[in-house]
Amino acid sequence: KFKAVNRAKYQRDRRLLGKTAEFVSASGARVFTGESPTEDFVKRRRITVPRSQQKVLKYSLGDTEDVLEAVVKEPQEDGSEVLKHRWWRVLKEPGGRNAIMDLELKEELLKDLG
Repeated sequence: KFKAVNRAKYQRDRRLLGKTAEFVSASGARVFTGESPTEDFVKRRRITVPRSQQKVLKYSLGDTEDVLEAVVKEPQEDGSEVLKHRWWRVLKEPGGRNAIMDLELKEELLKDLG
């Protein structure tokens, strides 16, 4: 079961307030949807995140959608790291309005699902 999260307090870009939704399950699975912060979000994510922090599994750029699937190392406050499987998909529309879907699941949970 997923619980809605209020993202408004976390938004850096005020234009996106009220145009996003985030849901988190008790197991930590997360789904985020909304307007994409930039048209080239997927490309920028692949280029700017160091390889030591992100292993790219799938990457494609197209006229109508961009896709990135990766295993990401997320540092924790105690100095440890958690591996998360993440999927990003940006749907592009003519005129610059683009939608993003970001899915996140701890790698150990993904292995349990089969």
